[in-house]
Amino acid sequence: LSGDAGVGKTRLLSELCQRARQSGATVVVGHCVDLGAVGLPYLPFAEALRQLADLAGEDGPLAEALRDRPALDRLITRPGRPAAAPAADDDAARLQLFDAVAGALGDAAEIAPPLLLVIEDLHWADQSTRDLLAFLLARLRSERAAVVASYRADDLHRRHPLRPLLGELLRLPIVERLELSPFTPAELGDYLRTLSGGPVPDPLVRDVLARSEGNAYFAEELLAAGLAADPGLPTALADV
Repeated sequence: LSGDAGVGKTRLLSELCQRARQSGATVVVGHCVDLGAVGLPYLPFAEALRQLADLAGEDGPLAEALRDRPALDRLITRPGRPAAAPAADDDAARLQLFDAVAGALGDAAEIAPPLLLVIEDLHWADQSTRDLLAFLLARLRSERAAVVASYRADDLHRRHPLRPLLGELLRLPIVERLELSPFTPAELGDYLRTLSGGPVPDPLVRDVLARSEGNAYFAEELLAAGLAADPGLPTALADV
């Protein structure tokens, strides 16, 4: 799921997760964080697996499936089991970890209700996370699982390390790219009326459209700032 910052990716994913949970699916969410060029290895997968372990509890087939994969101890801490020491990042250790993560998610999709794994802000992912995501998607076949990863399209400069991965993933038959576009003028008018809870004057809609270019976050902030009466921008919004 791609789109510019503020266009509504997180809002769309929140709605997806809510509807999936209401339908009985197991939903786990991991976030990538901007920590510089290196970043924390496997951060979104560690976050998602911790949520999965909490959902599995102490007993049951899913809890047993997680316990049977000791390589996961590198990513999650479980009661009664100390966190594993960081392993040498050689090919054998990486393969064991990758296989354990893919196996655990596959088990969760088969043992529990269908699984939805969401990874947000993939443009901030470190190399290890990108490699694990590629491995996971290449391994998925008939599992009752869906993986949705979002990234900021406007952050991907020509040499961004995510670009080669996206090119490879889009060659997989199970991968589909969805681009979230800014609002059209009609959509923006509906959005502003929903936010305000009533009619919005057409000049204000045109003003917000011109300033926000249909970006949902900017449109909401501009409407809240009351730009109909003040042609300037609040300092905080101007900085953003």
